[in-house]
Amino acid sequence: MPATSAREKVFERLVAWIWEQQALASPLPADDGRQYQVVFRGRPWGERSPDFQGAILARDDGQLLRGDVEIHVRASDWRRHGHGRDPAYNKAVCQVVLWQDEARPIVRQDGTSIPTIELVTRLAAPLAELERRAAPDLADVKKARRRAPALPCVETPSDLALLLDRAGVARFLEHAATFESDLACLPPEEVLYRGALRAMGYTANTGGFEQLGQALPLGTLRAVTVSPSAPTRVQRLQAALLGVAGLLPSQRGIAVSEGWPDLLEAAWSEQADALPEPLPPGTWRSWRVRPENVPVRRTAGVSHLIGAWSAGDPLDRLLTDLEAAERAANPTLLAMRWQARAEDDGFWATHHDFGRPLPAPQPWLVGAGRAGEVVVNVLLPFAYALGQATSEKALSERALAVYRRYPSGPPNRVVREMALQVGGVDGPKLAKGACRQQGLIHLYRHWCDTRDCARCAAGPAVASPW
Repeated sequence: MPATSAREKVFERLVAWIWEQQALASPLPADDGRQYQVVFRGRPWGERSPDFQGAILARDDGQLLRGDVEIHVRASDWRRHGHGRDPAYNKAVCQVVLWQDEARPIVRQDGTSIPTIELVTRLAAPLAELERRAAPDLADVKKARRRAPALPCVETPSDLALLLDRAGVARFLEHAATFESDLACLPPEEVLYRGALRAMGYTANTGGFEQLGQALPLGTLRAVTVSPSAPTRVQRLQAALLGVAGLLPSQRGIAVSEGWPDLLEAAWSEQADALPEPLPPGTWRSWRVRPENVPVRRTAGVSHLIGAWSAGDPLDRLLTDLEAAERAANPTLLAMRWQARAEDDGFWATHHDFGRPLPAPQPWLVGAGRAGEVVVNVLLPFAYALGQATSEKALSERALAVYRRYPSGPPNRVVREMALQVGGVDGPKLAKGACRQQGLIHLYRHWCDTRDCARCAAGPAVASPW
């Protein structure tokens, strides 16, 4: 079949619009012989994965299916687009198509078969009429998806502000509780190191960086990377981290030219006997991860951050920076030490992976946005937990006070969608500041993701979960 035409793309957006608006007559028969009712159509977050995520479908035998929904014009598009080879589609519970053009079963990458639901016979109006109704939204898809719901969860600005402040603090205390439990059995530097590693993982590779922190403790890393010169120290740190992560070129069968990769391979050979075994293949996900976020590049960034710790005790530096942030009008200076540039090697300024050059130079390995996330999700909750663990209540109070006035970071899709969902048209304006952004994420993780509206803190007449 030829490449997807412009008309085909319009039709796929139309099918997505029909599903989003639920312009359908229930129940919906599928090719597995079952009939389905849509409890929740899912969220249209299909940037690099299924089109609608977090859907809930009720099958005619009473079973609820929770997962993602992939939209196509024809059933055969699943294979044409290669979704059966992509792990990102392993949460899909069904494929929704306009036309069922083949009877072959749909199989995910993990081997699970999922049903296909054909819509053409279940439309609420003739297809031409639905296309006419959808035309304004199809002309500006982004604007349509930014539209606030008719009934937001919270109606008054004051109630919304109070809700988000409380939810943001609740999320902060959850992070702090995790750090406090870690501090009961690990040295503070180790807890901070592992927290920083985890923050580099984003969603796709959080688990991988957690495994790396457990496999390569900070004490072991420091013991094998002692070096008198900064460039050599970063080289040894980077080789150790990448080697234990299993991400060096030789470990992945990548042929590279001379230069920094060869220096890393040499440093790994010198240190490998004193380091743990590399993590197994399959630990990391690079497929459908943005180039600047791939685990190789983020691990290189961590090596620069850890290398800077040799200039002084990281806990002393954190406390010094916290004190300066308290005095400053803008506390974002806390993030400055957690930005990393490819200054010592130069290789990472022009590459996002071994053998994969960037289209344009990008010297920041850890930029301001990610460094701000480290401050909000790691440094300040860690400082709060440290105060609790050492009975220095004032330290905990200071960390929470800085968190409450820390400015907004770049909004992700959860923050954008939840601001509209919870607060309507006023939501994005009121959801300013890191605390309130984190509050939106807290509401989503605990209640909205599972559609637990009855017990949600933003729901009607619900007892406070805090």
